[in-house]
Amino acid sequence: MARARQMGEVMAGLLADLAARHVSVGAVRSIGLFGIAELIRNRQTREPMVPFNGTSPEMAALRPARADRAAPPG
Repeated sequence: MARARQMGEVMAGLLADLAARHVSVGAVRSIGLFGIAELIRNRQTREPMVPFNGTSPEMAALRPARADRAAPPG
């Protein structure tokens, strides 16, 4: 458990760095090793990059890259 707690702190720091570097990352949150980055179009309005349960041209453009990194089934 101590190692997971330590790595959770590392991950929280990495998520914070990501938010500081990328204008399309709004809020970041994590609990232990479970983390999330909120993707936004505009930091002032905090308009989501993608509507809830929807898609956008930006996310569609990422689809090929995600497929290349996907874990093999099984």
